[in-house]
Amino acid sequence: MNNITAVASACFLATLASAQSEPAGDALTRHIRELAGEAIYERGSPGVAIGLIANGQRRVHGFGELSTGSERSIDANSVFEIGSITKVVTCLALAMMSSDAGLSLEDPVQKLLPDSVSMPRSEEREILLLDIATHHSGLPRMPTNFKPGDRHNPYADYTVAQMYEFLNDHQLRRGIGEKYEYSNLAMGLLGHALARRDKSSYQGLITARILKPLGMTSTSLKLDKAMRSRLARPHLKNGLDAHNWDIPTLAGAGGLRSSVHDMLTFLQACLSPPNEAFAAALALTMEPRRELGNGRAIGLGWHISGSGEDRWWWHNGA
Repeated sequence: MNNITAVASACFLATLASAQSEPAGDALTRHIRELAGEAIYERGSPGVAIGLIANGQRRVHGFGELSTGSERSIDANSVFEIGSITKVVTCLALAMMSSDAGLSLEDPVQKLLPDSVSMPRSEEREILLLDIATHHSGLPRMPTNFKPGDRHNPYADYTVAQMYEFLNDHQLRRGIGEKYEYSNLAMGLLGHALARRDKSSYQGLITARILKPLGMTSTSLKLDKAMRSRLARPHLKNGLDAHNWDIPTLAGAGGLRSSVHDMLTFLQACLSPPNEAFAAALALTMEPRRELGNGRAIGLGWHISGSGEDRWWWHNGA
């Protein structure tokens, strides 16, 4: 794991690789400009930020503006919705808690929820924390009672009570651990359950365990005035303006906003862990847990592609 790249526009794509593969010098600069050009001219985005770590050095390149007509340039501190990259952070918190908070990856999720909530079961098999973190819980991508009042901000009004109601009524369509099924519901539930165990909020949990220790000061669910002034507006593939989303209940699935600077800080910590505890937790997340076929596997949150010297740990988000 000595090479890392992070790419961001209205989303980030973050990958860790086991072998150095970035072109050097002018070739690298041309490659960066090509990526930016594709995002701006072919996909209609008003701006893009590209950050990378090569040979231990950070580089951040900003192109265009925060939103159409804003005249504020994209830079390393511009704030983006990182979407499902949040899932990697959630699973890192799980790994940390499995070593110092009396949790086991083999614990049932039911253990972390109120007695009034009854998790779906598959015959005698309960959904484990490990099942959720590897997208093998049997839970669907989204709950069936997800009916947004505002289609421009669809997660904003989905409540904890609605999530509990869904869990109490849901019958699994397949056996637990049987098949990979990417689930925003499950990862949102994981973040909620961990925060309950921590007697905190999801924001409080990840701030105390990950953001503050790493010095990630521009990563948050909620935006203060300073972060909001640096917030990039999302855009559709045709270049039209979209709306920022608020994700309170399912925050662990995709609620974080961050900057390229903070994303590089996080990825640098993955390459060179700051302490033994972080290294141990990271190793738990990156261990291949279930094979997905065609050279792919899943860790805790991380998707894994390739093998041997050409293996990549990655997650994207929008």
